Amino acid sequence: MENAWPVLDELEFATPKILRWVNRKCEKRLKNENTSAQNDWMRSLYEENFRKKERPKLFVKEAGRLIGKGLFAGEDIAELTFIGEYTGVVRRRRRWSDRLNNYIFGYVIGTKDTPYVIDAKEKGNLTRFINHSNTPNCTTRWMILENVCHVIFFANRLIKEGEQLTYNYGPHFWKNRMHPLEL
Repeated sequence: MENAWPVLDELEFATPKILRWVNRKCEKRLKNENTSAQNDWMRSLYEENFRKKERPKLFVKEAGRLIGKGLFAGEDIAELTFIGEYTGVVRRRRRWSDRLNNYIFGYVIGTKDTPYVIDAKEKGNLTRFINHSNTPNCTTRWMILENVCHVIFFANRLIKEGEQLTYNYGPHFWKNRMHPLEL
């Protein structure tokens, strides 16, 4: 299947100024003992897979007429397996127009929210097709590498071959949207 969008397998920063801001904030966050310990734990689990872009076999297909496309497991995926990074363009949050963009992910640095989002509407990778569920099989965490924070997905339980990958988008996503369909 040919992709209908430009594939972006790493974060792209809308401006050099945003990247410099992120670098400074990440460096500062890693000086916090708790943040540094959490980051060390995530790096010990996922850094090698992240750097090698190692992920399980995944495929995109129609998930339903009302849902659109979804991401599915091409093989059984063990609990805690690295799925991938949420990629797109890191840009400033636009409060009103972002409400209509279903491919926005809040950009955090450590445990702190930022005025930025990761926008995968125009370009991103397969993780942009992970749909919402109230009982998800994927979880996200942040991981700081080289003073850049990355949002990564991993399996929170065994995901069987052919099963759709899901994530709980959280209450803020649904604030201005129609209640989600349960998958």
